[in-house]
Amino acid sequence: MIAKKRKPKKCRICRQSFMPVRDMQPTCLAVACQQEFALAHLEKMKAKEAKAERQRIQQDKVARRPIKDCEAKTQDAVNALRRAQDQAAGYGCITCGRHDADEWHAGHFIPRGVSNGARYEYTNIWLQCRSCNFFGGGGRATAYETNLVGRVGQAEVDRLKAIPHKRTWTREELAEIEARAKAELKALTKVNQ
Repeated sequence: MIAKKRKPKKCRICRQSFMPVRDMQPTCLAVACQQEFALAHLEKMKAKEAKAERQRIQQDKVARRPIKDCEAKTQDAVNALRRAQDQAAGYGCITCGRHDADEWHAGHFIPRGVSNGARYEYTNIWLQCRSCNFFGGGGRATAYETNLVGRVGQAEVDRLKAIPHKRTWTREELAEIEARAKAELKALTKVNQ
């Protein structure tokens, strides 16, 4: 068998040209270069292990977080996205049609307390002024539904009404919904700037 002829390389530390003794040799034969390279490699490995440890701790925190906290964080992310989407589209309050509210909310057609299954459905959440969302009572539900049919159609409204009310969300599902909503909001914000 013919031995492979080696080519000169540059030392990763002193940048001098040298003839390697073995394949994949990163430094010249100077002890100082080899020590410096070994220490740098050791620091990289420690940093990698520390990063892995921080990620593991973060995952443990998420796994121990109460499901109610996960639901609240996910709802905040989804609501922020829906408000931004509706404002970017030029919509006003879905109930009264106002465009100049002091405070905007993300109003649910099927309330969160009634149906946990429709809680994060984007077609269930629309821009709504504070007065309609908090103080509208039962009288505004009819206006909401009428305007919702105009935006998404009767078939979608019927689908929302048919979603099972009881739904148990897992932490993984909630984390995925939250991450997707945050990413979409970031992209939407970047486009509108």
